[in-house]
Amino acid sequence: MRGAVTAVGASVSPANRTLSVEIVAPNPFDKLKPDMVAKVRMVRQANLKAVLVSENIVQLVDRDRHVVYVEVDGKAVERKVTLGGRQGNSVEVTDGLREGDHLIVAGFQQLVDGSPVVIVP
Repeated sequence: MRGAVTAVGASVSPANRTLSVEIVAPNPFDKLKPDMVAKVRMVRQANLKAVLVSENIVQLVDRDRHVVYVEVDGKAVERKVTLGGRQGNSVEVTDGLREGDHLIVAGFQQLVDGSPVVIVP
């Protein structure tokens, strides 16, 4: 069932970390009653072409620069990335990666730009 958020509470309850949200949804069979509690899944925006990477491989450099490393011709190349939304432990990369990039996902913590890398299948 789909609905629309019409109101959001002003604060989170410290007792159970819940937030009051009002949602208007179709109720053709009168199954929904006033003041019922529900578990909902809210989708802010769907992007079927999003590039998701593990947040564990994204490094914060300085206060506002996120980087990942890609392999180019046997060397590590630092790429500044722009991050978008999150899903679980994955984060969307909205800029900085290109189709076909070989993202380095292991051993990246010790890399600097230009470090030699070996691809392990």
